[in-house]
Amino acid sequence: MQKIKAPVIKTADALIIFVDLIDSCQYSAYLKTEEYAKQILTFQKQFKMVIDSYFPSGSTSGADFFSREARGDEGVVMYADSTKSPSELIYDAVQLSFEIKGNLEMTNSAIEGFKPMRVGIGIHYGPISIVSPDTTVIGYSINICKRIETLSRTGRYSNIFISRDAHRLLGTDPILFAKHTADLRGLQTNETVYEVISAFFEEMPRERANGSETSDLIGFYVKHYTTFDYLMNPWQKSMVASILLTAASDAAGRSKSLADPYYKKAYDFCWRDPVENDPIMLYLRAIERAQSKNLTKAATILKELANKFPDFINARLKLAKVCWELSHSSPLAENVIFARDIAHEFLNRYPHVLTETEIEFFKDVSST
Repeated sequence: MQKIKAPVIKTADALIIFVDLIDSCQYSAYLKTEEYAKQILTFQKQFKMVIDSYFPSGSTSGADFFSREARGDEGVVMYADSTKSPSELIYDAVQLSFEIKGNLEMTNSAIEGFKPMRVGIGIHYGPISIVSPDTTVIGYSINICKRIETLSRTGRYSNIFISRDAHRLLGTDPILFAKHTADLRGLQTNETVYEVISAFFEEMPRERANGSETSDLIGFYVKHYTTFDYLMNPWQKSMVASILLTAASDAAGRSKSLADPYYKKAYDFCWRDPVENDPIMLYLRAIERAQSKNLTKAATILKELANKFPDFINARLKLAKVCWELSHSSPLAENVIFARDIAHEFLNRYPHVLTETEIEFFKDVSST
């Protein structure tokens, strides 16, 4: 009689992502059966394409564990990689969520009279158990992430929700959140979760590794961004601004004359709304003003951001640099004082969020 081997159980801290088409049932009734099936297959293809570009599989990927599955109108990712920091993985999860939503909107725009499906996304980071030899994955973290994805349907901004644990591990990247308190059905009551409001990504979409397939997000939005009403949704505005600035950066690698029109498109887009209140768009306006050497206006915008959004660390870092530069071109003593105050604050209270270059910069500021 053959002896049955006992299962081997390994544990790992993993990034978990659940993605679901919120309005799938409604559109299954609205579209013809064949057209609906095409939309679901397109979603699955785009989901796999984006996930594989961020989390490559295979023996050379370095991942401790990787699972990616698209089932009907839902996608699930579990990724463990001890060589990457949790903050890096969670940041990747937020950015790929924008790509998934942007790709879906691009695809749906080709269907006349078809309102783009909304996507609900839940992101969590926590321990899982991997049972071999059948690679079954078990863990409380999976249940938490699924509940958060279900909760994302109630979101007011992007429908991209991350857990309290994931939010705590995230770095100082320019991502703005709204805090919610809700029940995770059957698990926890009065749990704190966070919804992404908007974010700025220096490379959108992310460059594909190993020649993997990519969509034409840049080409599409550079051509069509003026035809969409992005003035109501902060996540869309920040995504489009990220895409336009990525196109400008790519063109700058070839020549300045090619890049300038893209930069103009990007910053004109950031300034298009006379009553802008999205912090990412205001942050990009400040960057544009600083690059144009209108340092006083840049400082004004950044001071307002620092007061209204104290958790927006990027704005405060940029404010210190702008004030310091302004102090060397203006006799206004308050700019020196303001820069010194911020330098002391970060060096004494938040040195862990600074790069080595930023630490040296703040040391120079504080010693002057």
